[in-house]
Amino acid sequence: MTEANAVLDRHFWDGKKILLTGHTGFKGAWMSMLLGSLGARIAGVSLEADKPSLFEQAGLAKRIEAHYAADLRDLKQIQAIVDAERPEIVIHLAAQSLVRFAYQFPVATFDTNVMGTVNLFEALREQRSLQAILTTTTDKVYYNQELGRQFVESDRLGGHDPYSASKAATEAVIAAYRASYQQSNGVISLVARAGNIVGGGDWAQDRLIPDAVRAAFSQTPLSVRSPSSTRPWQFVLDALVGYLMLIERCIRQKQLFADPNEAAYNFGPLPDQPSAAVSEVCNWIAEIWPERFSWNVVVADSPMKESKLLQLDSRKAVGVLGWRPRMSSREAVAESISWYKAFHAGNDPFELCQQQIEHRLAPVRNPI
Repeated sequence: MTEANAVLDRHFWDGKKILLTGHTGFKGAWMSMLLGSLGARIAGVSLEADKPSLFEQAGLAKRIEAHYAADLRDLKQIQAIVDAERPEIVIHLAAQSLVRFAYQFPVATFDTNVMGTVNLFEALREQRSLQAILTTTTDKVYYNQELGRQFVESDRLGGHDPYSASKAATEAVIAAYRASYQQSNGVISLVARAGNIVGGGDWAQDRLIPDAVRAAFSQTPLSVRSPSSTRPWQFVLDALVGYLMLIERCIRQKQLFADPNEAAYNFGPLPDQPSAAVSEVCNWIAEIWPERFSWNVVVADSPMKESKLLQLDSRKAVGVLGWRPRMSSREAVAESISWYKAFHAGNDPFELCQQQIEHRLAPVRNPI
């Protein structure tokens, strides 16, 4: 690894006014703590936190400058928040991100993911303080024909399911606002595509690691629907640091992208850090926590279509940004489970996160 590997400039972020959507969610809570460690001024806007949530467990409402409980589907409410905060940078994480939920409630999913983004971008149209917007979509945004190769940023977007389709539609919204309004105002609009992000403090339903942890806590076997599905598991801080590196570089270089493909970046495991099947991840957890965790396979109970193989080509982020994930999929799972084990033993969630953040922010030196 090179010294340029994922080193953020604390001076760049110190004092920056950030509007962070989805700050009460899993990634949003980690992003709040990461930005706080860099000295940024954070205003968060999101629905109320689920229970349990890392946001509440780490006491983050008191650790950021402003905490707004608001719904992106309410344009008037979002406009008032944007006008009050006058952000320099917007990081848009808020979304309905559960594939299974989207099958059950497609209208709510499209409304949140598509119209929520429209409302946010509309509220930001006249904000002259704004320098950049980064919106996260997903690795599932690509039209997956199960061809057995990694997706690159110029590949066709689309979805066989409501969640994937909603995210592809979101990217169409981003492209339209970029071309119609943001470029002429000098606003940089970026897209980060990643998925299967793991880390401590994720309590969502129908995600492998949280489901495994709940099974371990209760000492009941985890029922697995699709053991052969392969995913690009990656540690939360590897992805989030990549997002911030992208924003930092593009603002410094004043990069305004006309082509949506140029504005989009994949973040995922590299070829020497291969993806892993669900069954492999379950076996890793069983090795780490044998006294509590076990698993078995059950027949899928829904017509939900799940991709068998899903891998991103992240060479663009590596070559352009100097980014590189520091953890393999196996290491990411191990780091996540170590967090949950420490939490289960009574350790403070905020301190557990801060330890991992400071370790991640430390420069990587070339071996002598």
